[in-house]
Amino acid sequence: MSIVCTNCIGLHWFDKKISTVGSTRERPLFSSCCSKGDVSIPYMRALPPFLHSLFYNNSTLARHFRTHVRKYNSSLAFVSLQYKPDARTQGGLQCFQIHGALYHHGGPLDHATNVLPQFAQIFLYDPEDAIIQIQQRPGGFVLPSVLDIILLQQLLELLHEHNPYLHLYRTAHDRL
Repeated sequence: MSIVCTNCIGLHWFDKKISTVGSTRERPLFSSCCSKGDVSIPYMRALPPFLHSLFYNNSTLARHFRTHVRKYNSSLAFVSLQYKPDARTQGGLQCFQIHGALYHHGGPLDHATNVLPQFAQIFLYDPEDAIIQIQQRPGGFVLPSVLDIILLQQLLELLHEHNPYLHLYRTAHDRL
């Protein structure tokens, strides 16, 4: 993938150029990235400094975060993913295949009485209460002995500062 799309700077294999008028060997055009410049894809914003340091520094905390990033991600998930696994594969190299529908379970904004809040419901609390709710979640991916509670609090604060969906959930909850 060494050929750069002149419109969006996406990388491509030369053989994937479209074969229409205007797409030449010297100036190949591609439709799989930006549809020949018809679609404008905004650049990703830079990571917040704290998150950037967790991904790129070599500190003990950063290495811990990268080792357990899936557990941190699961503990801060807004929804649960459900799918029907492919039962046809027997041994060998396993890959993630979805057959049928992919479901995202978010649940209602308010949790039922005597039921612990889960997923997006947790984020309607202030960050300190949310951490307690995450720790008490039964049967989830969270393993309190593995996750650093202070780091989890910092990640939750980061969500409160930068995640637009959290604000939408709070607004919807307040209107109810």
